[in-house]
Amino acid sequence: MRIALDAMGGDEGPEAACRAAVEFLRDDEENELLVVGERESLNEHLPEDEFGDRLCTEHTSAFIEAGEEPVRAIRSKADASMVRCLKAARDGEVDAMISLGNTGALLAGGVLIGKRIRGIERPALASEIPSPGGDSTLVLDLGASVDVRARHLVQYAQMGTAYAQRVMGRSAPTCALLNVGAENSKGDALRREAYGALDEVARRQDRWDFAGNVEARELLEAPADVVVTDGFVGNVYLKAVEGTALAMVQLMETAMRSSVLTRMGSALLLPAMRRGMQTFDYRNYGGAILLGVRCIVIKCHGSSGQRAIVSALERAVTAVRECVPEVIQDAVAERTETDEDEDR
Repeated sequence: MRIALDAMGGDEGPEAACRAAVEFLRDDEENELLVVGERESLNEHLPEDEFGDRLCTEHTSAFIEAGEEPVRAIRSKADASMVRCLKAARDGEVDAMISLGNTGALLAGGVLIGKRIRGIERPALASEIPSPGGDSTLVLDLGASVDVRARHLVQYAQMGTAYAQRVMGRSAPTCALLNVGAENSKGDALRREAYGALDEVARRQDRWDFAGNVEARELLEAPADVVVTDGFVGNVYLKAVEGTALAMVQLMETAMRSSVLTRMGSALLLPAMRRGMQTFDYRNYGGAILLGVRCIVIKCHGSSGQRAIVSALERAVTAVRECVPEVIQDAVAERTETDEDEDR
């Protein structure tokens, strides 16, 4: 398979993306990369002949900057690196694309260029949130759509449970709704309506179970295979978890240096603590996949370094191998057929 990597738009510029490309190709001898960006920068950080035809580059002098208006940027910058990668995925030149660039532009491009899967009104960003026990929960939406309706959350549940079955290996996935309390009367009008809709669809289709409401503090305990919410709440939750993890590391490091005794103890505890903190290190989870579009689009943090981008490339390989867009399409078609049968 062949993956397109947008090397522009990240906080570190093309260097981190190029280093990741080299590491990925050295570890994976089967797949190919198309790295898109400014030629001189790519040539500076990529080896000339090491990978032969497995590594191709494409020059573009334009890229979409962080502050640009997403739809206007996608439509006006036809030669931008992100747009080029999206078109390559749409046209079948590559099997998946990855970008560290402007999130809004990538989401707009995923819809305008990649096109939505029929039956999906709002694509969603999804990523697995790990738990200390080793399980993980797929959470969506993490920022694609901040203004949604109950039917969109039902679509997220359909996409998320289909992904959980095929990619995460959950044979009978459960889905929960992120809310401020466990009772079905809790939350705003959107959450109360979504609760009833999710419960009804889960019972009618009998392919996944609705686990009710879960609170944010429960998510790290993997209370369900899939948790759905709107993009505003999901994005706030994700950033809060990442910030808390970083703060905990800083607190522990400060405590370990507070005295001679703690410094001695930390020498014994540090290796185990580092292994534990890796569970919550976003760099191991490869960004978020945009579910609901016809091609595979993965968004990395703008601050992603080499390891995070390599993880994203590995996630892209898995998504291609498991035919994620086709899996989502089949799930949506099944839902439509079920609804039509109910109407007869």
